[in-house]
Amino acid sequence: MSRTRHETRGDTGGPAAATVTVSLPAALTSPEAPLELSVEAGTVGEALRAVAAQAPRFAQRLFYKGRPLVTVVLNGRHLPPSSALATETSAGDRIQLMPPVAGG
Repeated sequence: MSRTRHETRGDTGGPAAATVTVSLPAALTSPEAPLELSVEAGTVGEALRAVAAQAPRFAQRLFYKGRPLVTVVLNGRHLPPSSALATETSAGDRIQLMPPVAGG
């Protein structure tokens, strides 16, 4: 479920962009060091797209055909994949991205 925001972007009624921090762990950035970026975004999806624009070398590790390949944690709370990209952000939010895990 998306959070409610009181700010809007112009008269569109959409979420206003806020400065959020996005952390990519070494498991996503290897062989490079972990990365932390500040981006302007009104939703988690906008934040991930902003990260892909700022660091295009990691875009294919974040998305496949527009779908996220990562697990998203917003301010310590795991977001369900079905609603993660639409979840609204607020100034100061921290988004942590985790690579997919498989096994049995």
